[in-house]
Amino acid sequence: MAVYPAAGLIDYVDDEVPKFVVDVRIPPVSKRPNLHLIEEKASVGLTRLADELLAE
Repeated sequence: MAVYPAAGLIDYVDDEVPKFVVDVRIPPVSKRPNLHLIEEKASVGLTRLADELLAE
């Protein structure tokens, strides 16, 4: 992830917490438990993410 300091916030989240990256080109991210990658532009990817979260 490229926007600092926000990119470092993922290091402070517990492993059991779901984490999501939505980007048209997924940046290099080290593998983490519960990391979900959605390779879409934000208008599509966030809609998809919201639908998935609401379906749970």
